[in-house]
Amino acid sequence: MKRKLHRAWLLVLLLAFVLSGCAPNVALVGEATKNQLDLTSYAATVSFALDTDVPTDELDATGRLVLQALRDGVVVTVHQKDPQHGHGVLSLKNPAPLLNSDLWPSQTPPSLEFYVEGPNVYLKSSLDRKFLQVPQPEAPLSPEMEKELNELVKSAIRQYIDQFGYNFKNVTTTSNVAVTLPDGRTVTTTHVKIVLDLAEAHELAVYFLENLSQFDGLDRFLTGIGQMTGEDMSQVAPEMKDALAQAASALKLLNVKELAARGVKADITAEYWIDANKRFVQDRLKVDLHVPGDVVPESGMPPLSLRLDMAGQYWNHNEPVQYPTLPDDRVVTVEQLAFNPDEFDSFGAGGPVRALAESAFVPFVDVPDSHWAYWPVTALRTLGVVSGYEDNRFLPNRPITRAEFAVMVVNALDLEPAKDALAFKDAKQIPAWAREALQAAVHAGLIRGYHDGTLRPNQPITRAELVTVLTRALKLPPADNHPLPYADRDRIPRWALPAVKAATAHGLVNGRSDNRFAPNDKATRAEAVTILYRILRTLHNGQ
Repeated sequence: MKRKLHRAWLLVLLLAFVLSGCAPNVALVGEATKNQLDLTSYAATVSFALDTDVPTDELDATGRLVLQALRDGVVVTVHQKDPQHGHGVLSLKNPAPLLNSDLWPSQTPPSLEFYVEGPNVYLKSSLDRKFLQVPQPEAPLSPEMEKELNELVKSAIRQYIDQFGYNFKNVTTTSNVAVTLPDGRTVTTTHVKIVLDLAEAHELAVYFLENLSQFDGLDRFLTGIGQMTGEDMSQVAPEMKDALAQAASALKLLNVKELAARGVKADITAEYWIDANKRFVQDRLKVDLHVPGDVVPESGMPPLSLRLDMAGQYWNHNEPVQYPTLPDDRVVTVEQLAFNPDEFDSFGAGGPVRALAESAFVPFVDVPDSHWAYWPVTALRTLGVVSGYEDNRFLPNRPITRAEFAVMVVNALDLEPAKDALAFKDAKQIPAWAREALQAAVHAGLIRGYHDGTLRPNQPITRAELVTVLTRALKLPPADNHPLPYADRDRIPRWALPAVKAATAHGLVNGRSDNRFAPNDKATRAEAVTILYRILRTLHNGQ
């Protein structure tokens, strides 16, 4: 939650800096910016090109290809139906240099299509047959909290615009300028152009930092977050304001005339085309920055040149927006990948979505891909069913206790925590981290105690006990007539025999070496997870 809030505040800072053009002598831009905050639906096409004079001999082949693609330009088309639903496509203006390269091993021009459906994001590159539902690293905000946070952000931005007092020195405003949009319509707009040189860019940056360090809306914003989340934010605003003030003071020390004499250059042009309803129809930002390598001789910094050209067009403001429906049969989730690894082939080898899908499955250091239990352990780790120890270890050969196994099963079946206290004689021996899981497992009838009234939570679970628990969880039908192939079948306890037969008949368990089932041996963590994985895969695939 804190990471999301930090990202939200970073967004506010970024927007505030970009929107610093909303000054008194360009008030129209400020009004259009505030109107933009209330957009629920729109269509947009944004392109950007980024060029730099980084010596190409210092880049590897992939770096040179990326730089060339950025120089030629990237285009993003977005259609938002409402704040929770949208669709877009990212493509390159000149894909030719990337084709059949290590970065893009195909003759198909590279592009990336995405959908946003509530908290979920779906991606598909032009190499792929299906969309990947992007795994979320943390629980999303509730719809109510997300709405409240958005309102806080919008309120802070509006307040910042209203109190921003900087007057730009070079502003040109032209009325009745026609703009032709991608949908074919022509719109009459007011064109606002702001030009900054190095001196004014420096002056604006100092003003922005000082102004934000004194902005009361910052306190109100963080207070609102604290009230919404229950976090103590009382010290955050003062610390942030102090950091902003210090940054402004440091920036003031720069001698701009001296920098210019040493060859530092900065040319920034921001243009806005605004319709009669005070809405952005088109905009463009051009930045040309040059810093010679010897501007700070002792730093050893190489020369830096940076050129950015970003342009956008916007239409269908708060009007119906149509785009293709996301096909359900062409979506792959992380859960589907976990139980059907063949689905990885839905994503082109060497493509970005394939790499993203593979990155969700992080192995333990002691269960590498050469280990016989690699995929069950890695898959269930990704799904949050199992966890490991410090230093990214799983300890696959360690015997698993009854408490540990109960936690795995409860996580796997997503059982509701049971509040009923357990009445076993040794209930006090149940570890705190396993108490709710054991209560849920006992309440569901998956785990039972012994004849002497004990549960023995810290005792290693035997293979016979483990299989019995899992067949109860799966509710497997009896297989009384199924022949057992194990050499030691006569050693299987009578109470476990029906469970072992059922599990064997359904291919969920097999023997150890020498064709032994070893019913009374301690089950290892790797064995437990492998059998649990087979159970879950059966449930998932409806077998």
